[in-house]
Amino acid sequence: MSGLTHSIERPVNERIRDWKEIRTAVPHNLASREAERCNFCLEAPCSKGCPSGVDVSAFIRRIRTGDLKSAIRIIKESNPFAGVCGRICPADQFCIGECRNRFATAPVDVASLQRYVADVELLKGYRPPRIERRKGAKKVACVGGGPAGLACAVFLARRGHNVTVFEERERPGGMLTYGIPSYRLSQEIVDAEIDQIRQLGVRVVTGRRITDLRKLKAQGFAAVFVGVGAWNSKWQNIEGTTLRGVWDAMDFLTAAKFGPKRPRVGETVAVVGAGNTAMDCAGAAQRLGAGRVIIIYRRGRAEMPAWESEVALTFKEGTEFMLLTAPKRILGKDRVEAVECVKMRLGPKDESGRPRPIPVPGSEFVLKVDTVIQALGQETDRELLAGLGLKTDRGGLVRVRKNGATGIPGVFAGGDVTNGGATAVEAIAAGKAAAEAIDQYLRRK
Repeated sequence: MSGLTHSIERPVNERIRDWKEIRTAVPHNLASREAERCNFCLEAPCSKGCPSGVDVSAFIRRIRTGDLKSAIRIIKESNPFAGVCGRICPADQFCIGECRNRFATAPVDVASLQRYVADVELLKGYRPPRIERRKGAKKVACVGGGPAGLACAVFLARRGHNVTVFEERERPGGMLTYGIPSYRLSQEIVDAEIDQIRQLGVRVVTGRRITDLRKLKAQGFAAVFVGVGAWNSKWQNIEGTTLRGVWDAMDFLTAAKFGPKRPRVGETVAVVGAGNTAMDCAGAAQRLGAGRVIIIYRRGRAEMPAWESEVALTFKEGTEFMLLTAPKRILGKDRVEAVECVKMRLGPKDESGRPRPIPVPGSEFVLKVDTVIQALGQETDRELLAGLGLKTDRGGLVRVRKNGATGIPGVFAGGDVTNGGATAVEAIAAGKAAAEAIDQYLRRK
């Protein structure tokens, strides 16, 4: 990666004391210099590497010529969350990872350039053109106000449809709002880009849980997109999980972000799990004043599911990693006092394709902690999906065809509810693909 991202990163000893974003705004001179490094390849592999299909070389060319208004228009044509994805997208796996400059010097920092364009336009008060609904437009419901549902709504609205997004929580945004700490993604950016979606004519209804698709059809909705995500936490039911100071990861992140009172974590925090959510919990615990934060993971470094960039960031901020270790029980009278752990060794591969962790007899030890956070991953709400009449596989994921169509005519699905939890940009891509399929379905009716 180029030095652009690292040059705007705030010092660790400064940033772990507040909730401001880790990276500062991209300066104009650095953005211009980085844009000049682009080769503008004829068959740009960076664009092909972007799940949402952003024309990367085209928007970077506009930065180079100083036409930022056209640059943001090009990005927004494919991705309504330009500022969000410029911050949290694992671009090393997508556009940056495909940049041909990596063979010569370093790949172009596409993510930071996208963030630069989006931030400049937000400061200028960018207003998307309101879309006129076409004559005889059908009503479409998007159930779930996360990136998949909101993206689907955007692309349907652009096709002239009358779209309503239903979100059961108080705020729209899904995991962008409730699952990502402010130091990684400012809520102001999420809110601003959702406001732009509203300005397109999309109606966003919050505090409304949809449990019956038939009622939506009775209200005149001709098609439905289901993007309710995967919010149910996987929970390890060991002794002591009912003690005060034991947190579910999503509850912890939400409380840390929105309060009304932020959690008191004490001196030592143990985070069980090694995915991106575990890394977020560790960073949040640091900012809540923990003196020591420990990631406990039953496998080794090579098996950790978190992105390399997230692990590196977490390690840099002082979090310890206790690998090949698993919690056995949580100790305490009323509140957490310690966690008993056992050492593990790796055996043959299990159904996940990773080496199976096997407890080492006699290796138990006690670790004094004040807070335990379980961050073992998320799964879908099977009861809700069954009530909606959607067929799921053994893992609880909604079964869909390539275009997001379910087994129910006029009902489509996408995002975490179909893939179990991927990236925001992949959820956006799923919503975009479903919008095209819904539009074709409605035109045939």
